[in-house]
Amino acid sequence: MRRFPKILEEVDYQVDVWSMLHEFAFTKRFHPEQAANERALFLDIAKTAVETMWAFDAGPEELNRMEIRSVNRYLIWYWQLLRLERCNSLADVVSVLSKKPLIELAGPRVHATGDRVFYELREPWGTDLELAAQLDDNRIVRHGCGGATNVPALTAGLRRRLGDEVRLVLKSIADQS
Repeated sequence: MRRFPKILEEVDYQVDVWSMLHEFAFTKRFHPEQAANERALFLDIAKTAVETMWAFDAGPEELNRMEIRSVNRYLIWYWQLLRLERCNSLADVVSVLSKKPLIELAGPRVHATGDRVFYELREPWGTDLELAAQLDDNRIVRHGCGGATNVPALTAGLRRRLGDEVRLVLKSIADQS
């Protein structure tokens, strides 16, 4: 499947959503006291799932490179967390999860090793760093390295495995949009 990264990204997303929904239903059924606030429960499940994804990139040192599909998975899920935080009901949560976000990083140098394609997470960049995202109303926004958006901080967050830094950069885009 590694040779088909778009298909793998879609399958990863579907599996992630299914597991979160399954965990939500399990908790609601067997631990109803924890499910009193459905929105808070689902946010907790989603945050835990996203933070545990870092285990796939674990190691003692900063990362110099990361597979593009892994970067995309982090961008997708930190963006989804921002969207989920704005939900007021379980119906809103399901609506958000039903649409996988389109968000992409451009600028890092890219190289391939066998069937694996990587972003280099350190300078020099191939071109200026930018993030683009399709918003809920189908507008597409692009953000570079100016103003409130600090795309190099996003690559530093990925390099150091600090999800809060990645989230903060994405939040700046969401807040400006």
